[in-house]
Amino acid sequence: MKTKSFIPGTVYLTGAGIGSPDLITIRAWQAIRAADVILYDALLPSELLEEARPYTELIYSGKLAGRHSMSQEEINRRLIHHARSGKVVIRLKGGDPMIFGRGGEEALALLEAGVPVEIIPGVSSLQVCAASAGIPLTHRGIATGFRVLSGDPGSLSRLNAGDLSRSEETLVFFMARDRFRVIIAALLDAGMEGSMPVAWVSDAGGPSQTVQIAELKSAENLNPDPDQPGLLLVGRTVSLHFQLPVPGEVSHAVSHFL
Repeated sequence: MKTKSFIPGTVYLTGAGIGSPDLITIRAWQAIRAADVILYDALLPSELLEEARPYTELIYSGKLAGRHSMSQEEINRRLIHHARSGKVVIRLKGGDPMIFGRGGEEALALLEAGVPVEIIPGVSSLQVCAASAGIPLTHRGIATGFRVLSGDPGSLSRLNAGDLSRSEETLVFFMARDRFRVIIAALLDAGMEGSMPVAWVSDAGGPSQTVQIAELKSAENLNPDPDQPGLLLVGRTVSLHFQLPVPGEVSHAVSHFL
């Protein structure tokens, strides 16, 4: 297999996948092994850092709700500094850097500073969630597509709940753990059927994955783990969870609130 080399002075915005460490792409794995410096986020398999060379500088730059190890400005500054020092710099992110990973923001900041950038895609949590929980995002005759949405307050205020309530798509909400009840209430108030299936999937593909299933009208009883990342899925494809297989190595703790 022919591979591209990694160029000193370049920043590689790299998706590490999510859940199991073997879901990383070959290119991302090669990037870790070639790195002089890795700035890494919180939501990625920690085993991946063991693939780095002994002298690679590892810098934690993770952001969890209300707990930021460093500001975005400081992250950008460090990326620029290490690249200008002639290092192979890896910005390692859980999932895919271009899906709620601020990859676009960081790439623009680097380019503005004259630093070359390569974006290495990763397996997103929405893909891992769909596969490991047996909830397809699209399914002929059930869901014509899917929408990926943010659950943060600013984004929620701009959502058209009425439009979403009539959608034949699967709705996938990131960053919704602390606001899922607001989302559920908005969809019910906008007229979405109370029998619409809803799922909360935490630690998708990981050793402590849990799946909670409810109808929309009772979804306020879902109980997300405050210490685990998760996704909120709303749509008729959620009901296929009961029919489709899940990977054997994934913990399959399921709670029903029907």
